[in-house]
Amino acid sequence: RNLQQRNHHRQQPGVLECAVQLREIGDFINWRYKVLDLLLRTYSKSTEIK
Repeated sequence: RNLQQRNHHRQQPGVLECAVQLREIGDFINWRYKVLDLLLRTYSKSTEIK
């Protein structure tokens, strides 16, 4: 069991790095959708018939 715990601690930095990268990718995708939403709202307001 002690050996398994040591191996688990060795794997954590890799898991942590992967989690950080996934978070960064998720943040980037979320940012792109927010910008796209803002552009579409602006475009639809500018094309409304008054």
